[in-house]
This record gives sequence, C-alpha cells and structure tokens, in this order.
Amino acid sequence: MPDTNKSTKTPGLTLPARPARVSVAFLPFNLVLKMLSLLRPLLLSGAGPLWPRFAELNTNRPIFGDRDGELYYDVHQVSFERRQGYAWYTERPAPTLERYQRWRAAFNDAAK
Repeated sequence: MPDTNKSTKTPGLTLPARPARVSVAFLPFNLVLKMLSLLRPLLLSGAGPLWPRFAELNTNRPIFGDRDGELYYDVHQVSFERRQGYAWYTERPAPTLERYQRWRAAFNDAAK
C-alpha cells in the first residue's frame, strides 16, 4: 500500500498528502431505492382526513395496483416507482362533504 502521508511532487505542482483515513462508500442505486422504500410516511397531528383513490366495493378497504397487475392492500407493497409517481390518497372529498353538511343543516332547519 502506498504511503499516503507523503506529498506528491510533479514539476511545477505540489499536491498535499491525502489524509489516510478518508474513504468514500458508494451504494448501488437499486439499494438506495430499496432503503428509501422502507421509509413510511409520517402522520402529522391535526392533518385532515385522506381518502384512497380506489377501494373495494364490498369492504371499502383501500386497494393499490402495480404494473404487474396485482392488487395490494398496503401501499408499501407497491413498487417504489409507482408509489412516487401517483397520488394514491386524496383530500378532494373534504370540501364536498363540508358543503353537504351545510346543505343538510339548512334542509333540516327548513323542514321544521
């Protein structure tokens, strides 16, 4: 193994010695993706409700699909690429449900 404590000298250029304890580790890209896929989304207190884009009709359980054509009940079973490229949950029904509650209250008041 070369001595890393000596300076490297070339004509007109002197490079300082490279620290002996510095090392760099690179991970394969697919391993990095696998590590990221293990991270779960954080549940924030005070966050509004979320609805799944797709649900089973009989059970109302959220379902998720992947490019392999399989259905899954846990979004974390779907490939990383599909989880990142699609909004599996949405907040969109919230305003409609709020309007419905106001309409229902007004309708009940008018019926009395």
